[in-house]
Amino acid sequence: MGWPRRWWALAVLSLGLVMLAVDVTVLNLAVPAIEADLAPSSTQMLWIVDVYGFVIGALLMTMGALGDRVGRRRLLLVGVAFFAVASVLAASATGPGQLIAARALQGAAGATLMPATLSLIRTMFTDDRERSRAVSVWVATYAVGAAAGPVIGGFLLEHFRWGAIFLINVPVAVVIVVAGLVTLPAGRVGADGDARPSPFDATGAVLSVVALFSGIYAVKTAVLEGVDAGVVATAVVAVVVGVLFVRHLGRAAHPLVDPGMLRRPSYAAAVTVNAGTMFLFVGMLIVVSPLLQTVLGVTPLAAGMLFLPGLVVSGLVAVWVGGAMDRFSPALLITAGLVVSALGLVVFVGCALGLLPGSDVAWVAVAYLLIAGGSGAVDPVTNVIVVDAAPAEQAGAAASLSEVGYELGGAVGTAVLGTVLAGVQVVRESGGAGTAEAFRSGAGAAGVAALVAAGLMIVLVRRRLTGYRIR
Repeated sequence: MGWPRRWWALAVLSLGLVMLAVDVTVLNLAVPAIEADLAPSSTQMLWIVDVYGFVIGALLMTMGALGDRVGRRRLLLVGVAFFAVASVLAASATGPGQLIAARALQGAAGATLMPATLSLIRTMFTDDRERSRAVSVWVATYAVGAAAGPVIGGFLLEHFRWGAIFLINVPVAVVIVVAGLVTLPAGRVGADGDARPSPFDATGAVLSVVALFSGIYAVKTAVLEGVDAGVVATAVVAVVVGVLFVRHLGRAAHPLVDPGMLRRPSYAAAVTVNAGTMFLFVGMLIVVSPLLQTVLGVTPLAAGMLFLPGLVVSGLVAVWVGGAMDRFSPALLITAGLVVSALGLVVFVGCALGLLPGSDVAWVAVAYLLIAGGSGAVDPVTNVIVVDAAPAEQAGAAASLSEVGYELGGAVGTAVLGTVLAGVQVVRESGGAGTAEAFRSGAGAAGVAALVAAGLMIVLVRRRLTGYRIR
């Protein structure tokens, strides 16, 4: 595959990531308009917002393995086409149930994008240095899409009906499909270069979907609505089916994913760090956003804009790291990124507890910029390790396992840090502290918990990746 074509192909893959990232971030701005138009209940509104992520997380592993069998380009382009159809259905929804169903379809289609794009990069870029740069661009474009989401959404909602935030996906999807047919490599790779794929593990797929959907649903519902019998039952289902899934992988002749991948120290460490960065990044959002809006009096739109510099810096750092991987070791780059993120957490804790001079809002923005900037240094390196660790015929499954780590890390981060925040707040209020003071104490405690997690990741990286070189 020639130099110009593979970089044009990367542009197509990156456009798909931008579309996905925008769709993740843009909906929050449209919540008031959707509530006014469709009048959903509070539970229905939560499903409208969350079902997209639930379905993506549940189907990632299945879609990654399916792409290895049927062809990554084919699965990606079919997924993008269905994403466009689901977007039209979402835009034309006349009731909450229709919008929930359309968002679920968007999630199913979106689950094809992340593992397929990363595994195609593994196929297209055979030179190690060039692949490192390509993965860095891939990471950066997602950050750009996340940053652009609020801006695009704000413009569309100001001038059009809320359905426009979904319809914007349609022309983008058309460009991806047409350009993808021209630039993306076709075919599939079996073991030892055999073009015949191994049989698809339908049993493993069903078990993984049930376990992941149940687990993500239980964690997020517990955080948003509290723990009840239904949440406990769902968590039990997730654990039982998860155990059955792991046992099945060890016995199946052609398992959905190769369990041996997680026994490779570099791959396991990279997936764990990916989950850990999302633990920090997503988990802190449930702490930072309420602090800005509830305690510091910042409007939701202004709070969203405060996050933009961090997302932009994250993308710029990711691009720089792509060129630095041939000069610095993976362990050094990841450790440096985690240290910067940890510094951001220290700033946040100081701000939350009122220990820093000047504007608390400005300090929160600085803290988030450091947390996001550090993440931008970590993600390209860990994802290069992920694609390097797996043979070509398992690239989709390897990428999907990593993406599942992202989803679970974000869900667990939200649960753990949200629980720490709420628990400390309740204790402080019962001791006579005011609401704002108690919330600040809870936010500071959550920041300390996140700081401990960052420290544990640094220890893991130093133990498992010291001496490792990207081949």
